[in-house]
Amino acid sequence: SPGVAYGPVKIVPDPSMIDKVLKGDVLVAEMTTPDFVPAMKRAVAIVTDRGGRTAHAAIVSRELGIPCIVGSEKATSMLKDGQVITVDGSNGKVYEGKIEVDTETKIRARGEVKTKTKLLANLAQPEVVDRVAIRDVDGIGLLRAEFMVAEIGEHPSYMIEQGRGNEFVEKLSTELMKFAKAFYPRQVVYRTNDFKSNEYKALKGGEKYEEEEENPMIGYRGASRYITDIATFKLELAAIK
Repeated sequence: SPGVAYGPVKIVPDPSMIDKVLKGDVLVAEMTTPDFVPAMKRAVAIVTDRGGRTAHAAIVSRELGIPCIVGSEKATSMLKDGQVITVDGSNGKVYEGKIEVDTETKIRARGEVKTKTKLLANLAQPEVVDRVAIRDVDGIGLLRAEFMVAEIGEHPSYMIEQGRGNEFVEKLSTELMKFAKAFYPRQVVYRTNDFKSNEYKALKGGEKYEEEEENPMIGYRGASRYITDIATFKLELAAIK
C-alpha cells in the first residue's frame, strides 16, 4: 500500500496482543488476520514478514489508506519494540528513524479514464466508503461482511438466543446501506459472511457455539455454515433485503 509514515514499532506476534498498538504506532507482525483490524485502524503503517499484494494486510491497509509493506521476511526479527522507523509503502522500504521521503499521489476524478474492463473496489470498512466512492471506479466487486460482523461484537447465535436477532439485522443493514448509498447507482457485490470458527469464538458469547478446530482456515466456514446454521444465515439475508 503506497504512502509514507513514521512511528514507533509495535511487534504483535499474536492477535491477543493487539492492545499494545496505540494510535500512531507502526504495526509489525508475521502476518495479519481479521483479528488484527482494531490495531490496524490505530496504526500509521504496517509491516509484515509474509504476504503479497492480495494478503490481508495489503488489502486492508489500501482500504484504510495507510502505508504497508508485506513479505519483508524478517521485520519481526530485525526491528525492536519502540524503535522509530519510517515506512515507505510506495517503494517497499523501511528506514531507521524519522526521515522525509518525497511522494506524490494523484487521485483521478471519476470519468477521467475510460477502460473496457470494469474497475471494481474491494471494501469492508464503512468509514472509508465515501473516500473510495469518489474515485474512478465502477462499483464494488467484493463487499466483505466480516469486519461489519466483528464490529457488532456479539455472536449471532448468542443474540438469537437472547431474542435480539432483529438487533443484529438492524446493525448490519445500517452498515450495508452506507455502501449502497455512496455507490448508487453503481453495482455493489456483497459476499456473505465468511467468518472462521476461531473468529466467531472471539465474539461475545461465541465460546458456547464454536468448537476448537486445528485449522479453522479449512474448517467450518462459508457455505458449510449457511446450510447448517440456517438461523444465522437468515439474519444476514434479512439485512440485505
